[in-house]
Amino acid sequence: MYFGVGDNLRDAPSSDRFAATFSPSRGRRVVAKFAVQIEMSRMNELLPIAAEAGAILKERNETVAVAESSAGGLISAALLAVPGASAYYLGGGVFYTAASRMQLLSMPREQIIRSSEQSAHFLATAAQQQLGATWGIGETGAAGPTGPYGRLFLAIVGPRDVTVHSETGIEDRVTNMRLFAKEALELFLTALKDRD
Repeated sequence: MYFGVGDNLRDAPSSDRFAATFSPSRGRRVVAKFAVQIEMSRMNELLPIAAEAGAILKERNETVAVAESSAGGLISAALLAVPGASAYYLGGGVFYTAASRMQLLSMPREQIIRSSEQSAHFLATAAQQQLGATWGIGETGAAGPTGPYGRLFLAIVGPRDVTVHSETGIEDRVTNMRLFAKEALELFLTALKDRD
């Protein structure tokens, strides 16, 4: 049985999944694809957090803007996956390179050189101010597999400001991206709830 790049192994009968996964000629590619599918299915754990944050924002008539880096857009994707997100999500972007941060956010070079809580705070503030949002979320770090992989810096700015630094200790890039987004959404939800 042959499974192409766009095929979903979950939909195949278990015997076909086994054959496809362990096919000697295609084994590595299929196993890698299956691993990515498993990791992407874990993205669903972000949606309830985003939905709860969205409900609070809508109830309060508040808005959010996002400037992320190592999470690669997953924070915004989770917030936008909630029906009615246009009521609270003003916009955001992935500012992955020094050039994008300097040109689009006017971030000073000294803030860019190292990921830090100050860098995350700058990202959050820039997003919030440029879009006129109630809240700003800033994320930067190193997803891996090289460098100080698993290092994350987050900032929430708005009615309640908070910054954090954490380490996952995980080398896998995709896993770290998901965990970074999850931690950002959880921190944002906590800030929303603790604001009063």
